[in-house]
Amino acid sequence: MVNHAVRDLTSQRLVEQIINLLKEYGELSSADIAKMLGVNRRSVVAILARLRREGIVEYIGYCFGGNRCNTKWKLKMN
Repeated sequence: MVNHAVRDLTSQRLVEQIINLLKEYGELSSADIAKMLGVNRRSVVAILARLRREGIVEYIGYCFGGNRCNTKWKLKMN
């Protein structure tokens, strides 16, 4: 049980840090966010997906064909 509480607290801190970065910079890629926070990109993508489902963030960008996309994230409230 302690592991879940620590994980939830860490996840909540990461959510807050991501939101703060998006407030400060406006638009960022998941790779940029991961690099700035020193965390795994997969963790950032999972949180951004959850925030998108909750209507807090949205992505903007375009794909170059195939799977290579240049996607930036921003807060919906901006």
